[in-house]
Amino acid sequence: MRMTVAFLLTAFCIASIATAQTDSAFKPNGKVWGLMFGDYFYRANGDNPGYSAKGQYVNISENFHAFQLRRLYLGYDYNATPSMKVRALLEVNDKSIIATGGYVPFVKQAYLEWKNPADIGTSTVLNIGLIPVPLFTNIEKAWGWRSVGKTIIDYRGIMTTADFGASLSGSFDAGNDTYGYSLMIGNGTGVKAPDFTRAKFASREKEFYLLTYALLLDKKLTVDAFLDYRDGETDPVTGAHIERKMLHGFASYTIPKILTISVEGGLINNINAALRRVSADTAVKTVISADIKETFFSIYATATLGFISDKLEMLARYDLFNNDANFDPLNVYATALVTDNNYYRNYKEGMILIGLAYRPASNISFIPNVEINSYTKHKGGVVPERTNDITPRITFYYVLK
Repeated sequence: MRMTVAFLLTAFCIASIATAQTDSAFKPNGKVWGLMFGDYFYRANGDNPGYSAKGQYVNISENFHAFQLRRLYLGYDYNATPSMKVRALLEVNDKSIIATGGYVPFVKQAYLEWKNPADIGTSTVLNIGLIPVPLFTNIEKAWGWRSVGKTIIDYRGIMTTADFGASLSGSFDAGNDTYGYSLMIGNGTGVKAPDFTRAKFASREKEFYLLTYALLLDKKLTVDAFLDYRDGETDPVTGAHIERKMLHGFASYTIPKILTISVEGGLINNINAALRRVSADTAVKTVISADIKETFFSIYATATLGFISDKLEMLARYDLFNNDANFDPLNVYATALVTDNNYYRNYKEGMILIGLAYRPASNISFIPNVEINSYTKHKGGVVPERTNDITPRITFYYVLK
């Protein structure tokens, strides 16, 4: 609680300092906003808890059912000048729970947004602080139902939606915003603070993000390409330098008020991210560093059922995540315990998500839906087969205006 109060006081002080620099023609103003969503869910089928995997309900017992709060946002936007805004955002979610069962808020975003900094371009925006990662801007807008499920990048833990750093974004055709870019550098730690105990390698551990996009066909078609590079730490066992390179592509087409269909996919090369035995003989303990290549694909669509009611919308999605495209049974995780952090790499993971959304008001939704996760072990793997996770639920979503 003291940390939360301190955070809000700091945000207020920053806003107050910025206010002193405003001109008399503009009146500084602010707004409190938020949202919340959760579910009543029933884990109808699935393996017992304990498996290392990325699914929403993998650590919940079969036949368990309950009400659950998955996210609560409480934010404050302060417009200090016509071109400068300060945002402070706190989040509570289903992972931020302490041992006694209570929810603990944490800082999700805290940054300064500066439009047209130093008069370098009217479409240019500079963000500094704990800021959104530019990859998610277009894909979350196209998906439209974050309350039902994270996009594949977020769901599979490939990348978090925010990071400590700075970004510069803008358009190549000022005034039209048809072609644009976003360049960002961050710590690569998400909303977590850097590990200052590893000062020896701190200068290497940075992440670089680059997004380019195009809005075509009267902005009905969105296409973007995203590059990510993470300069990581040194493996404590082999001494090898760990890196990550990712290429992501996205396209979405919208018929306003009728249909949106989107597809995204990509390739990740995790350099020296795995340990591999040099021999199939378990008596030989020598290991070397090895690369892991991941591939992912997601297609999703939303459709307004206007022929029935403008308050009804269908949503459907299919994901495929191959978390080790060059699987080798000599990788250490291939024979590890199911609780090992990398055990999930023994299986290719798929997901089907289907739902029907009902909006009784513009800021309130109820969404009956079902999430099905499937697991297919790699060829040559020695792990057991896994059953599908099947979880029907009723999701509720409220926007606090």
